[in-house]
Amino acid sequence: ADQTSNGNNGTLINSPTWSTDVPTQVCAPANPCCGDYSLDFDGVDDDVTGTASSALDVTSTNLLTISAWVNPTILTGTSQRVFSHTSSGGPSQQYALNIDGTGNIYFLSGSPAHFEQNGGNTSPDTVSLGLWNHIAMTYDDSAVRLYLNGSMVFENFVIDNFPSSDIGYFHIGQRADGAERFY
Repeated sequence: ADQTSNGNNGTLINSPTWSTDVPTQVCAPANPCCGDYSLDFDGVDDDVTGTASSALDVTSTNLLTISAWVNPTILTGTSQRVFSHTSSGGPSQQYALNIDGTGNIYFLSGSPAHFEQNGGNTSPDTVSLGLWNHIAMTYDDSAVRLYLNGSMVFENFVIDNFPSSDIGYFHIGQRADGAERFY
């Protein structure tokens, strides 16, 4: 459940499992709504899907921050989707945060690609397998920045606008069409 007033509540699809393996203890007693649990995705068919409120549409502000704790277990050679704001069923998105096939953090927007005028938005640093990694991306209307465990690891000065299409739903752990599943 969304702990803000934005109403971005997701539905667990195909039973990702709740785990007490978390990067930090947030509150006591243990409670999934307080952050003392994480979700374990099997990379086959687990994800979280929901209807996106207008708070996830960044076309009017052109500002964005995404952050997540991730603990990938394997790299598959293909991208693993952490989060995307998208329409239903297709490969396009308003924006998304991925881990690429070699463990680099990757940000993308639109189709065809937005914000990639100076090359792709891929970090040179990789996430660690089997460990908790804090990943984040920001766009402040002047640069895409990627962060790994609190350190900025990539910066791309680019002026662009988020597409107004491909909105309405969010996905955690896969792309809208079921590709790029998270392990």
